[in-house]
Amino acid sequence: MFFIGQEYIKFIYNMKHYIDTELEFINLEDSKYKDYLKKIQYNGLIGKIDDVEICFLHYDSIDEAKKKWNRRKKRINWKKIVYKFNDQNFCRYEDLKAFNSFDAKNKICFTAKKYEEFDTIQIKKYKKNEYVLDDIKSYKKYFNVYNFLNNIK
Repeated sequence: MFFIGQEYIKFIYNMKHYIDTELEFINLEDSKYKDYLKKIQYNGLIGKIDDVEICFLHYDSIDEAKKKWNRRKKRINWKKIVYKFNDQNFCRYEDLKAFNSFDAKNKICFTAKKYEEFDTIQIKKYKKNEYVLDDIKSYKKYFNVYNFLNNIK
């Protein structure tokens, strides 16, 4: 599952509203991002909550995606939520700026490029790329997730 950069920003700024809104599904042709999704050859499901689109990658059916989404919603611990973002998925400079301005204690952002003006962690492995290709496999050299999580109040 992933969000297009600006969709994630919209989502986190009004998360409780989106969590409480019913998930629907749309066709690729109805997506605001159909050109981008075609470019990356996306062939997964596209969910929509109010005006936010979510890409459900690796799900076999709408029913499976809905069940997993509802299960995720129930597991949210609002007091210990962590917001993770990166410069992937059609992320724009404005999205990085909005994430940096987002008022949350527990947030982390990985980028391919160094941004002096933002609180991000550059994954230097991708500095010649437009964005971080895979933060999950690459962050450990630059970020201690255990220290981060253990210091959440």
